[in-house]
Amino acid sequence: MKKILYVGLFTFLGLLLAAVAHAVIEAPTLWFITGDLEQYSDSFVWQNWTLLHRYAGGLLWMLGAGGGFWAGLHYWKVLYGKQETSAK
Repeated sequence: MKKILYVGLFTFLGLLLAAVAHAVIEAPTLWFITGDLEQYSDSFVWQNWTLLHRYAGGLLWMLGAGGGFWAGLHYWKVLYGKQETSAK
Protein backbone atom coordinates (compact mmCIF):
# COMPACT_ATOMS: atom_id res chain seq x y z
CA MET A 1 0.00 0.00 0.00
CA LYS A 2 2.85 2.35 0.86
CA LYS A 3 4.53 1.70 -2.49
CA ILE A 4 1.30 2.38 -4.43
CA LEU A 5 0.85 5.70 -2.65
CA TYR A 6 4.51 6.64 -3.17
CA VAL A 7 4.47 5.88 -6.90
CA GLY A 8 1.03 7.48 -7.29
CA LEU A 9 2.21 10.71 -5.69
CA PHE A 10 5.28 10.77 -7.92
CA THR A 11 3.01 10.29 -10.93
CA PHE A 12 0.86 13.19 -9.73
CA LEU A 13 4.02 15.29 -9.34
CA GLY A 14 4.96 14.45 -12.92
CA LEU A 15 1.52 15.59 -14.11
CA LEU A 16 1.87 18.84 -12.17
CA LEU A 17 5.29 19.48 -13.70
CA ALA A 18 3.85 18.75 -17.14
CA ALA A 19 1.13 21.34 -16.54
CA VAL A 20 3.74 23.91 -15.51
CA ALA A 21 5.84 23.11 -18.59
CA HIS A 22 2.71 23.47 -20.74
CA ALA A 23 2.05 26.92 -19.30
CA VAL A 24 5.69 28.00 -19.62
CA ILE A 25 5.69 27.03 -23.31
CA GLU A 26 2.19 28.11 -24.28
CA ALA A 27 1.82 31.49 -22.57
CA PRO A 28 4.84 33.19 -24.20
CA THR A 29 4.01 31.61 -27.55
CA LEU A 30 0.46 32.95 -27.49
CA TRP A 31 1.68 36.32 -26.24
CA PHE A 32 4.17 36.50 -29.10
CA ILE A 33 1.68 35.46 -31.80
CA THR A 34 -1.22 37.61 -30.63
CA GLY A 35 1.08 40.60 -30.15
CA ASP A 36 1.33 40.98 -33.91
CA LEU A 37 -1.67 39.08 -35.21
CA GLU A 38 -1.58 40.76 -38.62
CA GLN A 39 1.81 39.24 -39.35
CA TYR A 40 1.27 35.82 -37.74
CA SER A 41 -2.40 35.18 -38.53
CA ASP A 42 -1.43 33.19 -41.64
CA SER A 43 1.38 31.25 -39.96
CA PHE A 44 1.37 27.47 -39.64
CA VAL A 45 1.36 27.66 -35.85
CA TRP A 46 -1.69 29.91 -35.64
CA GLN A 47 -3.64 28.11 -38.36
CA ASN A 48 -3.11 24.76 -36.63
CA TRP A 49 -3.14 25.97 -33.03
CA THR A 50 -5.93 23.66 -31.82
CA LEU A 51 -4.22 20.64 -33.35
CA LEU A 52 -0.82 21.58 -31.92
CA HIS A 53 -2.35 22.36 -28.54
CA ARG A 54 -4.17 19.03 -28.40
CA TYR A 55 -1.28 16.79 -29.44
CA ALA A 56 1.60 18.65 -27.81
CA GLY A 57 -0.42 18.97 -24.60
CA GLY A 58 -1.28 15.29 -24.69
CA LEU A 59 2.37 14.41 -25.25
CA LEU A 60 3.38 16.56 -22.28
CA TRP A 61 0.78 14.85 -20.07
CA MET A 62 1.98 11.40 -21.14
CA LEU A 63 5.62 12.33 -20.59
CA GLY A 64 4.78 13.80 -17.20
CA ALA A 65 2.79 10.77 -16.06
CA GLY A 66 5.33 8.30 -17.45
CA GLY A 67 8.29 10.20 -16.04
CA GLY A 68 6.63 10.51 -12.65
CA PHE A 69 5.75 6.82 -12.62
CA TRP A 70 9.31 5.86 -13.56
CA ALA A 71 10.77 8.23 -10.95
CA GLY A 72 8.47 6.80 -8.30
CA LEU A 73 9.56 3.24 -9.04
CA HIS A 74 13.22 4.24 -9.28
CA TYR A 75 13.34 6.17 -6.02
CA TRP A 76 11.30 3.52 -4.25
CA LYS A 77 14.07 1.06 -5.09
CA VAL A 78 16.74 3.56 -4.03
CA LEU A 79 15.12 4.34 -0.68
CA TYR A 80 13.38 1.10 0.25
CA GLY A 81 15.17 -1.57 -1.80
CA LYS A 82 16.78 -4.51 -0.12
CA GLN A 83 19.98 -3.45 1.54
CA GLU A 84 22.76 -5.94 1.97
CA THR A 85 24.13 -6.33 5.44
CA SER A 86 27.76 -7.18 5.89
CA ALA A 87 27.37 -8.53 9.42
CA LYS A 88 28.93 -11.98 9.30
